[in-house]
Amino acid sequence: MGATYTLGIAIVVWVARGISVAQLTQGLTQARMALFVPVCLASVAIWVIGDTWLYARLFSYFGVPTRVREMLPALVAHEFFQAVNGVAAGTAVVTMIYRRKRVDFIAAGAILMFQGVIDLQVIAAMALAATLVAPQSIPELSLSAAVLFLGASCVFALLWLYGSRMASWERLAFIGPLFAVLKHARAADGLKLAAMRSLIFVLQGAVLYLELISFHIRVPLGLVMVGLPVVLIAGALPIVPSGLGPRQAAIVAIFSGFGSRAALLTMALAHTALVMVVRVALGLFSTDLIAREVFASRRETAMVKELSHL
Repeated sequence: MGATYTLGIAIVVWVARGISVAQLTQGLTQARMALFVPVCLASVAIWVIGDTWLYARLFSYFGVPTRVREMLPALVAHEFFQAVNGVAAGTAVVTMIYRRKRVDFIAAGAILMFQGVIDLQVIAAMALAATLVAPQSIPELSLSAAVLFLGASCVFALLWLYGSRMASWERLAFIGPLFAVLKHARAADGLKLAAMRSLIFVLQGAVLYLELISFHIRVPLGLVMVGLPVVLIAGALPIVPSGLGPRQAAIVAIFSGFGSRAALLTMALAHTALVMVVRVALGLFSTDLIAREVFASRRETAMVKELSHL
């Protein structure tokens, strides 16, 4: 955990070179917090509600009927562990699914990886659309890179979709037992999941636009959506907690033509700081809820065993 925070802070320090503490403080005091705070809180709510809805459908598509309220404790735990890093957050979801639904770790991990591929494809499609709509807005996001990213994601998805139909020795040459879980994957389900994820991403784009406005940084909504794929990727890197460092670097680099580096960095840091506070608070608030879920799961298992002996 210490290493991830050290890396994130080091990136922030590198981005902040030439920016004084007074400039950061001034940007914070001049911001419209009455707009920024509720919008930032809405960002967390969108992730929690959206991912709960999405993952409930995801596991249901793979033969594990799951209701939204059953999925909620796992996603609350996921948000809490995002304050550590993405790997810990994913592990928390897998653990909760195992305890509540008795889906083994390999199966749950494979299902989440399938959704991860869909997420990459959605981001890649957004990046590709961005280069077509505004090719000069982000020079680093070239058309060739977007096409390559989208093509690689599609090839990877096809391997998973059809890998379970291969002979066992062929599957061992790829990922092995993971393909056995993904034999239930269907293109129609993948499209539905992609649509859900697209809606979540678009709402996060609206959040970013309003956060920029709250710090008096006027960026056209269309250009915010153009830069959104890079911001999403930077914020989702599992090597740092809650995107600390890479997210700030992406926002400063992309939108530097519309505001000062100090204002952009202050806004990006304020977002990450508030989101991390909310995530930690969610974890502390939901400790009892998660414990009850685990207890309920064990109690149900014990009842099944008792009935089997009757």
